Amino acid sequence: MYFDMGLPHVRLIGAVFLGMFAMYNLLRWVRSREDVTRQASPMLHWHHVHRRKSLTISVAAAVIGLLFLAPELDRLWRVLALALVPGLLYLLPWQRGGRSIGLRYVPMLKVVVITWCWTMATVALPISLGSAEVFGAALLAQGMVHVPLYIAVALLFDLRDRHFDPPGLRTVPQLIGEGWTRALAVLLFLYAGAIVLLRGLLGYMAYVEGEVPWSEVLASLGFLLGAVLALFTRPGRNERYFDVAVDGLLILIPVLAWLGERF
Repeated sequence: MYFDMGLPHVRLIGAVFLGMFAMYNLLRWVRSREDVTRQASPMLHWHHVHRRKSLTISVAAAVIGLLFLAPELDRLWRVLALALVPGLLYLLPWQRGGRSIGLRYVPMLKVVVITWCWTMATVALPISLGSAEVFGAALLAQGMVHVPLYIAVALLFDLRDRHFDPPGLRTVPQLIGEGWTRALAVLLFLYAGAIVLLRGLLGYMAYVEGEVPWSEVLASLGFLLGAVLALFTRPGRNERYFDVAVDGLLILIPVLAWLGERF
């Protein structure tokens, strides 16, 4: 996670927030084309009723996000393209003969696209602002933690939508069942937390100097909380459970790591 709060990173945080907001808003806009009786939440009902307003908000957020990145666009445009193109191809509501086609109906692709976009936006973009020589190594090191986290969170939201997603989407819960999806999410949270904790314990300050790696310890507790939440995730749970508790993990874990650095 990144807490260098220099001006480029402040703008980067704003751009990532606006970009992901636009992407999720577009996803809801696409979903709102479907039968309103299949909508999974009041939010999707709102998008169904206000489709034009929803599209306008999404485009405006995306444009403002790009303006935030304008001074560094020469360094970031490749990563931006890698983040945006798969997401847009997935969102495009292609139709042929009245039947929806396209990437949305490739089995299990939903969680892959979401994880890819999040990783490009929150890992690859910040690293691109640094030295090009360490880009690959830094991307691998950060991706080992971020990718399982994003997959686990996406799986929990797929569980939420289990009874509302069209069968043609063939999401992970639709293909392997709720129990196995929940178990996979738990394992991913525990794996990512273990990587973070081991890095802290084997780091120089802890292994040689004997200091407690509080940043990694607290962050790993955040991953442990994610595993506990996964155990209790069921389709039909209160919407706030997902919007606050599950989605909140993406904020809680880096904040815990930041607090640990202050000890």
